[in-house]
Amino acid sequence: MNPWKKIYNEFKALMDEENQIVQQLGSQDCCYAYVTDQGPGKFNAWVENVASESLRARLEWRATEAGIALGSPPGVLPQIYWFHNVFLDLRANNSALLRAYSETGCFIDRLLEASTNILRSAGPV
Repeated sequence: MNPWKKIYNEFKALMDEENQIVQQLGSQDCCYAYVTDQGPGKFNAWVENVASESLRARLEWRATEAGIALGSPPGVLPQIYWFHNVFLDLRANNSALLRAYSETGCFIDRLLEASTNILRSAGPV
């Protein structure tokens, strides 16, 4: 199986699970990432508002897998590298899922949906 298809399917399953949890809770809030980008090699990211600890652990694992597949550079956590690349893609495509709050920082709304959309648009998954 195409490794990107596997990662896509895993992110999609997480997104579907999150949507189900959010509906059960009667909430509109899905997990999001806070990303800072202060130039080449100076970026950071962290995830907020994950519906459960289990979902958080699996999200971090999938993001780590995706970051490794992208070739995360030495000294950069693969999951942070993945979230930064999601940010770059969303910014390049003027996505409504990206909410800038300053020159160097933003929120990625609906992080699992954003990750799934990027993997879907990257090629045959």
